[in-house]
Amino acid sequence: MRKKILAALLLAAALVVAQSAGLPAATVIAAEDSQQAVGLGVAYHTQQEILDRMKKDGLNTSDTFSQPDGMTYGETPVTTAPYAAGSLSQDTLNKALAMLNQIRYIAGLQDNVTLSDEYNGLTQAAALVNYVNKDLSHEPAQPADMAKELYDLGYRGASKSNIASASWQNRSLNGTILHAWMADWDDYNIARVGHRRWVLNPQMGATGFGAVSGENGTYNAMYAIDYTGSGQEYGVAWPAQNMPVAYFDKRYPWSVSMGSDVDESTVKVTLTRVADSRTWTFGADSADGAFAVNNNISDICGQTGCIVFRPDGIEDYKAGDSFRVTIEGLASPVSYTVNFFDESSVNGGSQDGDNPGGSDQQPGGDNPGGSDQQPGGDNQGGSTNQPDSNPGGGTTQPGSQGGQSGSNVPAANVVVNVDWNAVGGKVDEAAMGEGVQNAEVHAGDEFEVPASVMNGLKGKDVTLMLHTGKGISFSIAGQDVKKQDGGWKVTMLSSVDIPAAAEQTVLQGAEASVEFGTQENETYAVPVGVHLNLGKENAGKRAFLYVYDEASDAMKLVSSFTVTAEGGAMFGMSRGGRYIAVVSEKAAEVAGMPTGRNSYTVKPGDTLSRIAAGNGISLGELMKANPQIKNKNVIKPGQVIQLR
Repeated sequence: MRKKILAALLLAAALVVAQSAGLPAATVIAAEDSQQAVGLGVAYHTQQEILDRMKKDGLNTSDTFSQPDGMTYGETPVTTAPYAAGSLSQDTLNKALAMLNQIRYIAGLQDNVTLSDEYNGLTQAAALVNYVNKDLSHEPAQPADMAKELYDLGYRGASKSNIASASWQNRSLNGTILHAWMADWDDYNIARVGHRRWVLNPQMGATGFGAVSGENGTYNAMYAIDYTGSGQEYGVAWPAQNMPVAYFDKRYPWSVSMGSDVDESTVKVTLTRVADSRTWTFGADSADGAFAVNNNISDICGQTGCIVFRPDGIEDYKAGDSFRVTIEGLASPVSYTVNFFDESSVNGGSQDGDNPGGSDQQPGGDNPGGSDQQPGGDNQGGSTNQPDSNPGGGTTQPGSQGGQSGSNVPAANVVVNVDWNAVGGKVDEAAMGEGVQNAEVHAGDEFEVPASVMNGLKGKDVTLMLHTGKGISFSIAGQDVKKQDGGWKVTMLSSVDIPAAAEQTVLQGAEASVEFGTQENETYAVPVGVHLNLGKENAGKRAFLYVYDEASDAMKLVSSFTVTAEGGAMFGMSRGGRYIAVVSEKAAEVAGMPTGRNSYTVKPGDTLSRIAAGNGISLGELMKANPQIKNKNVIKPGQVIQLR
């Protein structure tokens, strides 16, 4: 069964609502005795209680990621005129509701949200309108041949819902809820985690879900603006005090919603890892990572007074990890401990072989700040960073979360204001370390590395890692850089649009795939590596990168790579264009490519880093296999290099 991870095109739109009077105000209630937690007015659940709940719900990995059976209909939507919204099956609706309520249970909220037939109808119509338009919007345009009554339903639903889209079919609602709307990890959404706060709104009493899937991909919606519940919790934290490790990724921000406005200028957050006492601090003046406070001043994103922080340098969260959080500068202090767990860490080993809540299945991880050049996805932001309308507000807001998450809708690239002078300093600093070092930069999905930085990189044992925010990273090795007269420009495509016939020649039989593209088609002046994540389940398998050739209307093989234990793959690229990476035995056969060759003959213009990237191994592994090479910068055409 093929899992298609389309890093550039999973889009989602956070629901933002114009500030208005008349909404229920948060009421302070006495905090429970939450295992020494202070300032969290939520229920406390033990790890065993959460495991029992996860088993009862039966939401396994197939429910939380793209699967052919991830969504079924009660009535199949009609996606051409005359249109019909259709409806999701009761089973699909019940699973999505169970996922929502399970998340709320873990967070210590009332977990009795119900399904509303009205909301199901509105969100289903919203999903249809966005699907027909091939555009994710809270204020969708009316398709020319759609009846106004159906369109009006869709518009109402879209304006009051979390919405999301993925370029592949049958994206599950559970995957969207858990690893999109609850993630909110891209550069725009991290400042307010709006989707997450709607899911964790204490006063939600009812919701509805809609989804349409077909050749345009999958469009999902969850009704969010509901205040019919009686919950009045405050200090709502995610990750929660006891947190299933499979539900939280190193890229996801931490958040605490206090239920009343917070003065950003006085807040100081301290995060301490219990095992080694490593500490991160966050505040308005300085922060060891991302930091923000959102008070719903210009718009409403669920509960107000949200404190958001994400520590830099976290390699991963593992079962058994514990972190202490203290927050100062509030009217009353807040402190609590987050314990990450899985079934084996609770019971000393799995007794029945299942892994409630799934396994390490997140596409797109990366090695932020590291120096071992392990390939992987992006380490910043969500799957896509694109702007969208502000439902209910009438103004345009940037944001989105593709690649594996969901967030405030995309349509255009987000440009990050990179301080390239500072990047040059990072390169110089990295060059002072031993061995090949990384200089990490979050460059956004449209950037140009200036010639000054390229020339500063030239000849150094430094790899410049450029993270796009779309689950994709690019790398340039200093040893590959010659004197540059100009910079290197990349503009990521929001829609890859490879002709279906050509696409299917490499997707048929694929176990996993990633598609991405750049507006630029010219040949690069320097070899470039592209880093993707194809899933840990494909570790050790061979992956192949293809580029679409317009002249022949066919996919052309570029390079291959053996997927690492972490699910990463790094491919060499020499030009821009539209690409597909696949894990597939058939791809190897079609390419006529030996998957296990042991040697390589050096050609003019080759470098060791380029040879390594093109043969699925790291530069360190290549050097280890060739102890006779004393200077990695000196190789000659005709020289035979051992690959393994």
